[in-house]
Amino acid sequence: MTSLSGWLLVGRGSEQRIVLIAHHNETGAFGICLNDASDTSWEQVFGDDIAAAVKQNPIFIGGPDKEDKPWVLHPVVPDIAFENSLELGAAQLTLSLDGLSVAASGDFGALARIGFGVYTWQPGELEASVSDNKDWQIIPASDAILFSIGQDRLYETCVQVADALAKKMADQS
Repeated sequence: MTSLSGWLLVGRGSEQRIVLIAHHNETGAFGICLNDASDTSWEQVFGDDIAAAVKQNPIFIGGPDKEDKPWVLHPVVPDIAFENSLELGAAQLTLSLDGLSVAASGDFGALARIGFGVYTWQPGELEASVSDNKDWQIIPASDAILFSIGQDRLYETCVQVADALAKKMADQS
């Protein structure tokens, strides 16, 4: 089995979602949606104790499972060991309150994406979704996609990357 950890799922059709696969192995998978903004305000989560740079981004709905579980997607911070964190290339997904506190303080600037909830898959479900369903495509995650593209352009950019990869594969066959 090839792990899809660190890859992006690009939903087509009715599922216009960009989901970062954070963990994938023989026991299942989980990921976070990067383009579903919630109506929750920063003040509802943190009170008044939040840096202005953080307020530039929305709070995301990461998925329908574990909706009370906070997460922070941020650039890798080599000097800090977070309590519960996964490295995904140059990105780091922190699933603990210490990461949320650092993000709220503004130490990541506007680069952090913060949300609650995840998508989960049982063993074999993610593979079946990708192979059997033309409504989902996979693309590699990059720093540019994860941190440099605003939420308003993220879906369109990922679809363009997916289309370019599909064309390249078709041209090679």
